[in-house]
Amino acid sequence: MKNYKRICILVILLIMIVGVGARSVYANKEIHDETKYHVGEIVEIFEKVERDENNFFGNVSTEKTKVKILKGPLKGELIEAVATTQKYKDYENGYKVGDKVVIIENLQISEGKFFVADHYRMTWVYWLIGFFVLIILLIGRKAGIKSLASMSISIILVVVFIYLIVQGLPPIPTAIGLAVLNTIVTIIVVAGFSKKSLASILGTIIGIIIAFGLAYLIGFKTHITGLANEQAIYLQTIDSITINPQSLLYSGIIIGALGAIMDVAMSIASSIEEVYKADSQLTIRELYNAGMQVGRDVMGTMTNTLVLAYLSSSLPLFILIYINSSDLPFMYNMDYIVTEIVRIFTGSIGLIAAIPCTCAIAACLKYK
Repeated sequence: MKNYKRICILVILLIMIVGVGARSVYANKEIHDETKYHVGEIVEIFEKVERDENNFFGNVSTEKTKVKILKGPLKGELIEAVATTQKYKDYENGYKVGDKVVIIENLQISEGKFFVADHYRMTWVYWLIGFFVLIILLIGRKAGIKSLASMSISIILVVVFIYLIVQGLPPIPTAIGLAVLNTIVTIIVVAGFSKKSLASILGTIIGIIIAFGLAYLIGFKTHITGLANEQAIYLQTIDSITINPQSLLYSGIIIGALGAIMDVAMSIASSIEEVYKADSQLTIRELYNAGMQVGRDVMGTMTNTLVLAYLSSSLPLFILIYINSSDLPFMYNMDYIVTEIVRIFTGSIGLIAAIPCTCAIAACLKYK
C-alpha cells in the first residue's frame, strides 16, 4: 500500500511538472507585444459578407460576431469580433451561435481590434484526457499508474528538449542524452531495479544508436534537407533562434523510434525472465532462442505500427501522389517522401536490431 501511495504521489508530481515545464518553455519565448488571446462564446452573428474568390484558400466570407469573453481580465465582457470562414467544395470551416472560439486582440489598433482566430477545442480535449486517465486506472490499476508516470516522464523530457534547443544546445546530442535518460527513468519506474531493467535499457539504447546512425548516413547520402514541411521552413525565418533543420530531423527520428524500441526491449527482457523462472536450468543459448522467438512475433506487429503511424500522418500527400501518378519516379524522389522513408525504415531497423541485442544481454545477465 505504501508503494501504491508513493507511485500516486509521483504521478501527480510528474503531471504538475509537465504543466509547469510547458508553461516555462512558452514563457521563455519572446512575449508577443502586438497580440493577446482570449477564449469566448459567440452570442450573435450579423453582417455576413460573401466573397466568391475561388482561389487556393477556397470561397472566403467574413462576418461580424458578438462574443462573450469567458476567461481572463476581460471575462464577462461583450465584444465585437470579425470572423473569416473558408469553404472548400463540400466542407466549410464556419461558426455559429454558441460556439466557443479563440479571440485575437490586436493591441496596435484601438477600433476593430478583435478577430475570431479559430474554434476553441481544448474543452473536449480535457474530457478525452480525463477519460483516458480513468480507463487506464480502472483497467491497469497499479500498472496503469506506472504507465501514467512513464508517459509523464516522456512528455517532460520532450518539453525539456524543446527548451534546451531553443536555448542554443545542439539538437542531436541533446536528443540522444534525453532519450537515454528517458529510457533509464521510464524502465526503472515500470519495472524497478533489476537485471530485466538493465537488459531493457541497454537493448533500447543500442537500438536507438543504430537507428540514428543509419538515419544520419542515409540522410547525408540522399541530401535530405530537413526542410520537408512548412514548420521546419518557418523556423528558419525566426531571427532569435538558430536550429539546424537536419539536426532537428534526426532528433525527431530518435524520439519517434524510442517508444517502440523501448516496448520491444522490455517485452523480450520480461519474457526471458519468465522463461528462466519456469526453468532455471536452461542455458544462455536456450534463453536467447526463447527470447528471439518472442522477438520475431513482436517484430512483425511493432514494425507495422511504426509504418502505419508515419504513413497515416501523410495521407493528404500520398493522395496527391496518387493523383499525379504519371510522375511517380519524380514524386518518390521528393525530399519529403525520402525523409519519411528514412524515418520509417531506420526506426524499424533500430527496433529489429534491439531484439537480438536485448536477448543476448538478458540471457547473459541471468547467469551473472
